[in-house]
Amino acid sequence: MQRHFDILETITDIADVLRYVRKLSLEAGATRMSYHVVPQFSSQTSRSTAIISHGFSDEWLALYEQQEFRQADPIPGRIMDFGSMMPWQDAMMWKPNTPEQEAYFEKMREFDLIYGFGVPLYGGGGRDAYAS
Repeated sequence: MQRHFDILETITDIADVLRYVRKLSLEAGATRMSYHVVPQFSSQTSRSTAIISHGFSDEWLALYEQQEFRQADPIPGRIMDFGSMMPWQDAMMWKPNTPEQEAYFEKMREFDLIYGFGVPLYGGGGRDAYAS
């Protein structure tokens, strides 16, 4: 693992970091991943958050682009609040859910998005990100 950290420390372009992490994730057997680039003082599911993804269906991505649907997703915010890596299943049950959140989880199940985890990422100047 230290070898990968040493390599990451030498990469200065965020796109190259994402490509490197994607390569490692695929080699480890990940089937899908996302990286939420969060504008300063915004949320991980805001309309202004850019999402770089791999492996999600076009149908899911189109659905997630709908603002109301995206904002019903409590998982990124819960993981950021938790402050450490957390499985999606734990994040789903960590706090009480609204009916909109329950409907969001049902849609996840319909798209076979059952198993996954999120990672909070903290940057300088309030520039945080979220990866799953």
